[in-house]
Amino acid sequence: MSQHQPVFFVAPDGDDANCGSQTEPWRTIQHAANLLRAGATVLIRGGVYCERVIPRNSGAPGQPIRYAAFPGEQVTIDGAGIELPAYTPVTPRPPLPGHDWPGAYIGHPRQLGGLFHLEGVAHIEVRGVRVINAGPHRDNAGILLKDCHNIVVADAVTYNTTSSGIGVWRCHRITITGNTVELACNDGGQECITIAGVDAFEVAHNHVHHSGPGSEGGEGIDVKHGSSRGRVHHNHIEHINRLGIYVEAWDTLTRTIEIDQNLVHHNAKDGITVASEAGGLLKDVHIHDNVVFGNGHSGFVVGRYGDVDHQPIRGVMVAGNRFFDNGRRGVGGGVWIENPECEGIVIRANQLWRNRQFELALRDDVPSAAVTIEENDIHEGKE
Repeated sequence: MSQHQPVFFVAPDGDDANCGSQTEPWRTIQHAANLLRAGATVLIRGGVYCERVIPRNSGAPGQPIRYAAFPGEQVTIDGAGIELPAYTPVTPRPPLPGHDWPGAYIGHPRQLGGLFHLEGVAHIEVRGVRVINAGPHRDNAGILLKDCHNIVVADAVTYNTTSSGIGVWRCHRITITGNTVELACNDGGQECITIAGVDAFEVAHNHVHHSGPGSEGGEGIDVKHGSSRGRVHHNHIEHINRLGIYVEAWDTLTRTIEIDQNLVHHNAKDGITVASEAGGLLKDVHIHDNVVFGNGHSGFVVGRYGDVDHQPIRGVMVAGNRFFDNGRRGVGGGVWIENPECEGIVIRANQLWRNRQFELALRDDVPSAAVTIEENDIHEGKE
């Protein structure tokens, strides 16, 4: 191995007094996290690690710090018996120097805490770890990214997290790929995968399934609160106790989001929804080539939720999707447009069939000029 890209090792039978070599591994992942510098990799041998991990140092462009499971071995970071921080009022942090993106100023009134917790760091990769039993407080996540940039989370597994399995807040250039998120939001806030105030992101090839009760939070994948320039694609979202994929502005400009080639099925509420719950502008959303079926309410919704009067949504293209067999809980159908303030909604070349109450419908107060409907294959009872 190159001296410029050193590889260290952690093992359950190691010792933090060791040198960190393969024959003399460290005992804890946190010890590695305290010492690693740009370009270094730590390979974690299989076993159970009962610890919270907080990386202290950043990598550099072209020299990320890598935390990875040893090939072919299962690494479990188990938070059972570890009390993560409870939420408390905090002062919103300014963006990282040189990163003035739309979501950079998003504050949040709670102190979020993760079992694998990355905050204020950059150029880090987390690969192949299993993170379980994160809690017990409302906003305790499995893997949490906060005020970071250039982070990759890949091939990880999260299970039984009070809040998100993977939560990303106020970050830039983030990749979340190939992960499995199960029993997230059990029973806390946020969503199974949360993308909040994040610019330049990709959420791809993840399996998000069988969430917690959903009494407070729990959507499958939520892109929200000032996020921009991102793509959510090739994910499998199923058996979520709320809706599958949510794009929601809250009170901040949220823009330029692509949702494509996802499989979204058998969730308790809607398959895919766009909204502006607290008056922020949601615009330039492209939803295409998804397969959405068997959901409790509607396949796709342009929603009007929350208590504010002004909920603007502009420029949503819904094209080439398949919506079928939605409305299984007796309410809803294929495509439902219920926000009277929406503009520039295009519903084009979708296939809709066998949805419960309707295939495609607009609420009475939605202006017909706000919605273009063309070239859809609508066939009630189609097999």
